[in-house]
Amino acid sequence: LTIDLTHGRTVVTVREAGPEAPVAVVLPAMGVAAGYYTPFAEALVAQGISVAVPDYPGHGESTPGVSRRTRYGYRDLADEWLTAVIDAVVADHPEREVVLVAHSLGGHVALAHLAQHAHPAIRGLVTLGTASPYWRTYTKPLLLLAQTQTVNVVSRVLGVWPGHRMGFGGRQPRELMSEWARFAWHGRLEPQGSGTYEAAMGAISVPALVIDLANDTLAPPSAVDHFASKL
Repeated sequence: LTIDLTHGRTVVTVREAGPEAPVAVVLPAMGVAAGYYTPFAEALVAQGISVAVPDYPGHGESTPGVSRRTRYGYRDLADEWLTAVIDAVVADHPEREVVLVAHSLGGHVALAHLAQHAHPAIRGLVTLGTASPYWRTYTKPLLLLAQTQTVNVVSRVLGVWPGHRMGFGGRQPRELMSEWARFAWHGRLEPQGSGTYEAAMGAISVPALVIDLANDTLAPPSAVDHFASKL
């Protein structure tokens, strides 16, 4: 599937398990292309679940790539991008049950989206290794605080986060990284210009399964629990 949006063209890779199979929409981690999830998607298809994996704007097969001119943050991903992805998947798979399966950043985007939008087709949310980057939830809090705020400073100075060179997060627009760093500072997922997301998260009625992964230093259980508490 291809979707034309404000920030370019988004590509959604679809694998079918059958004409009546439920659909898992797999939302990637930060800087991770849809192709990375191929083994996971194939395993789900083998279990009778169709899979749709979208690339974030400027990543994987989506175009154009992220540059200093790229302008989007959490609000754009949650409100425009994910809404368009869900609408396209539902239109392509009418009368199917749809579950959001979100990895890391994907969980942030999914939760922000569900706080503001209701889709009758969405029957559940599963997050994998999704944590609040809140510095107080980590075993080395001051180090985490310094690292996240350095990301913010570098992003603002360069106009883009060069994660492909820094070993974290891939190349990202500065707005997204600034909002992520603010999330890390305050522990609240509030996209710039909005004060409504956190308050609405507690009212989300979609069943949710929150999973932490063994030995995941980026998303330890304490940080996953902090994220899950928003529900």
